[in-house]
Amino acid sequence: MINEIVKQYIKKAKFVSFDIYDTLIVRGCKYPADVFKIIELFGYENFGGKRVAAEKEARKHAEKEDVTLDEIYMYLDYFDNEIIKKEEIRIEQIISQLNKEIFELYNYCISEGKSVIITSDMYLPIQTIKRILEENDITDYSELFLSSEIGLRKKTGHLFEYIINTLNIQPGELFHIGDNHISDNIVPMKMGIITYEYHSSVKHYNFYQCQKYHTNALMKMRYVGNDDPYFQIGYTHLGPLLYGFSSWLHNIIEDNHSDKVVFLARDGRIMKRAYEALYGDSDNYLYLYGSRRALIVPILWKNPDIEHVKKIIHFHDRMKISEFLERIGLDCDQCQEELYSVGYSGDSLIDIWQLTADEVVKSFYESIKSKIVKQSKEEYLHAYKYWTDNLKGASKISIIDIGWNGNMQNALIDLLEGQVEIEGYYIGVNPDTKYDFKTDGFLFSKTNGASLKNQIENFSGLFESFFMTNHGSTKRYIENGVELLPYEYLLLDDKIMDEDQSIRKIQSGALQYIEDVKNIIGKNEVAVSSDESVANILNLGLYPSSLSCNLLGDFRFYNSGMSYLARPQNQRFSLKELKQTNWRIGYLKRCFNLNLPYYLLAKTIKLLKKKS
Repeated sequence: MINEIVKQYIKKAKFVSFDIYDTLIVRGCKYPADVFKIIELFGYENFGGKRVAAEKEARKHAEKEDVTLDEIYMYLDYFDNEIIKKEEIRIEQIISQLNKEIFELYNYCISEGKSVIITSDMYLPIQTIKRILEENDITDYSELFLSSEIGLRKKTGHLFEYIINTLNIQPGELFHIGDNHISDNIVPMKMGIITYEYHSSVKHYNFYQCQKYHTNALMKMRYVGNDDPYFQIGYTHLGPLLYGFSSWLHNIIEDNHSDKVVFLARDGRIMKRAYEALYGDSDNYLYLYGSRRALIVPILWKNPDIEHVKKIIHFHDRMKISEFLERIGLDCDQCQEELYSVGYSGDSLIDIWQLTADEVVKSFYESIKSKIVKQSKEEYLHAYKYWTDNLKGASKISIIDIGWNGNMQNALIDLLEGQVEIEGYYIGVNPDTKYDFKTDGFLFSKTNGASLKNQIENFSGLFESFFMTNHGSTKRYIENGVELLPYEYLLLDDKIMDEDQSIRKIQSGALQYIEDVKNIIGKNEVAVSSDESVANILNLGLYPSSLSCNLLGDFRFYNSGMSYLARPQNQRFSLKELKQTNWRIGYLKRCFNLNLPYYLLAKTIKLLKKKS
């Protein structure tokens, strides 16, 4: 909304002057020097520091008050200065985003018939500035006064004097709008020019309480065109991770020449969209449905002994009988007689050790083994058909997923019985995985990254939520395709928030980041490490601000049952809730909201739980 006082100033003025950067235009990076740091990633060692030093040197020797980009590059000693200079101009154009708040004010001036001029202290060439303004629909101005072109600066007041003389007006007939307290306000105001010192009313979200994990300039990009906090989380956190993973994956896909690249439902959908946004789509990139239950149950008949089942299915340390049955392909209705015979119900709890050491549990399992085999064989036929139909004779495939233990890849290898060579590439592979087939992880794998895996475990539910897709998980394969479970987030009537919409916004922000970085990099090759790609998410998960805890803590998380990521009832601490929550750091932060070492507290609680 336009300030009424500003409207009055505009109506009285003969000319209205707008500053450019951080007024009409906002860069997609926090600091101008971040542009130089991005160029450094293109292989120009130490360019950031050298570029800053070159500008200082150019100003020291300048005959005018300001310098041009050409003059700055005279003090750089790279053999391909002209190429680098073009890259700097190209990036400045790409990251320049329209400030919609000031653009509203600009359009008001035009509608009032005012003569609008653009005034800026800037070293970029005037043709570059004109192009940036034009690309952001800023065209209806009468004059552009640029310090690098004229040789005079706002900061000294001389550029304003030049403008007043050129326009043949009195100082009081000019109304200048800009963000800099000195050059846009104090200096022109002392000259009698009417000024308005602009401060954005758009909320800038700070999702870091502590930036313990640092990253490069490309990972620090920001987007000003959408101030929704979930969009911003996606842009600044999930986007860099998906970009780094996609770059890593692309090198692998280029080298291993798989016939098909299969992104597994559900987490694989956003991964596929990010990958294709960077590298284009292909008929060989598939999105296929799968889940631990849907892939493992069809192979249980091959070896239904409980010792083997326990190895290939991830069971919780303690679980309800109903959950146990669901994971082996059955339900309570199918096992009423057997449950009754041992005095169990669907709500009865068993511990994982009881599967192989408790005589009652072992007896119950043996009594239902024939039903497990029957169900498994029925599902095997449909599962086999689904995969062979979709793979269409492929002899080698790469499967892509969020990862962790490799149970789905193991099941798929068993399902297809060696007919297809299967390699797995994941966000992360548990270093303690028991499988030795071909697999690798971007953040951590069988050979490295155990520490990072342990860090992410502190907020794994939040981490996995970012990859959620708005269809239910795969229950099983049926004759005509797949049977999906109902989408969890649409089921409960008592939902505190609409996680589905929030996650869509997060993923939308991530894809915007992918698109922006793709344009910024252009034809350059940029290596981004896994540590850099995940740094922002680590800051969010391990050292969250109160804002991020409130935005994300009410997300529901489904594992053995439904729980909230970090939601204290009535903002009060409860030991029972703490045990159930997946993001203990966020839970503790919401309860106490004090400057405490929450990550250390969460690690201590986890350690005590293991010992108990």
